[in-house]
Amino acid sequence: MSPGSTGAPSTVTATPPHDWSCSPVAVTVDGARVAAGDTLAYRGCLVSGVPNFAFCIGYVNASWTLRADLVARYVTRLLAHMDAHGYAVATPRPPRDMPTRPLLDLSSGYIRRSLSALPHQGTRSPWVLRQNYLRDRYDMDRGDIARDMEFTVGVPAAVSAPARP
Repeated sequence: MSPGSTGAPSTVTATPPHDWSCSPVAVTVDGARVAAGDTLAYRGCLVSGVPNFAFCIGYVNASWTLRADLVARYVTRLLAHMDAHGYAVATPRPPRDMPTRPLLDLSSGYIRRSLSALPHQGTRSPWVLRQNYLRDRYDMDRGDIARDMEFTVGVPAAVSAPARP
């Protein structure tokens, strides 16, 4: 949908992994499972094509909490923008034909085995997961909040996260 459209929001569910591996949560949109390996990470915290869904992956070269703080600040900024404009849904949409690469550039076996189950990253902002706090802070705090983002007005989507068995 285009910015300002009034279509019905999507339903998003997220189920956490059942072990402590590097497996992502299972995400569905309108009942259809999202193949994380077919998506791109937006600003390293949102997922292309998945409305109103954020995640956090910490830095590999700095404190986890630095990245978690940036994600929380960005999501708060995004929600304030949505509230100010009457939007209920925000969905990142990548440009067509942008080259991609793995989300994490690490050689650890558990990371390598999980790459196909994680979102990828693009080659230019806002589709790059940097491992640089200062550059990320500038981008998350001052970057164009609407760049490559599709907004929808209306009632917020029903979001549920089933409990672990």
